[in-house]
This record gives sequence, structure tokens and C-alpha cells, in this order.
Amino acid sequence: MKNLTTINVLYDGNCRFWVRITRLVKRLDRGQYIHLTNIADRNFEARIYDKSQSELTAELHVQLSDGTWLKGSNAFRVLFSNSSLRPLVLVSSLPLLRHFSNAVYEVLMNML
Repeated sequence: MKNLTTINVLYDGNCRFWVRITRLVKRLDRGQYIHLTNIADRNFEARIYDKSQSELTAELHVQLSDGTWLKGSNAFRVLFSNSSLRPLVLVSSLPLLRHFSNAVYEVLMNML
């Protein structure tokens, strides 16, 4: 996982889990690499991102500085890749552990 310049994280501000995660991320983001966009904000317009509101609400979306979109567990990894949790991200990206961490992400998301 390489270092990124900036990322835009589209998160559901109506979900307590994502609100807690974004608070943690902001504390860990000492380089200010992360921009948070609350898709539950009444002024948010999904069409600006060429996505539907329901698509964005279904799972975490991260837009990299080059315009590339990541979603799901890959977005989650990138979210923490520029923080002090980077070693954990690198371990979770190893081939055998990647499948396990993807499964954990899916279980968590299905619990929300």
C-alpha cells in the first residue's frame, strides 16, 4: 500500500459506526491527508460524484487524488494507510490475510 497525497472519504454521517471511525481517522491523520465528506448532510449531492445516494450509502467509498475510486475493504485499508495503523494495513494486505480481513469487513458491514 503506497502513501497517498490526499483522499476524499465519503461516509454516512447518520451511522454511529462511521462517525466513530471518522473521529478516529481525523485524530490519526497528522499529515492532513484525509478529507471527509458526510453523504448524509442535507447539502450533499451524490450526482457530483456520478454515483447514486443509495450506492454511496451501501458501502464506504474513497476517492484518491488521481480520481480513482475504491470501495469496501480496499477503501477501508486506504483510509488507514497514512496513519500510525499503517503496519496493520500492510499485514492485512498480505495474500492470506487479505481474504480474512475482507471477510471481517463484510461481517461488520452486514451488522450495521
